[in-house]
Amino acid sequence: MVQPDGVHLMPEDFSDISLPAINFIDDQGVTHQLSITSNQLLTIDDESIFDLKGNSLCLSSPNGQKYRLKVSNTGELGTEKVEEPV
Repeated sequence: MVQPDGVHLMPEDFSDISLPAINFIDDQGVTHQLSITSNQLLTIDDESIFDLKGNSLCLSSPNGQKYRLKVSNTGELGTEKVEEPV
């Protein structure tokens, strides 16, 4: 909506927008891509970072094996090996 004091966007202005990925350039000039997969994994450069369904962080070991970081209700940390590709 355009008003004398400027343009005011409303939620309905964004109802048909689809952002399959967001590309950005870091301070070294390298382009990166941030996206959310169909199975709700947040990825950066196709590397799974966060599982939105399981509310858990995904980590990779030096050999490429993926692990899910878990936190108990008492604050205890643990990991779970991810068997299927994420």
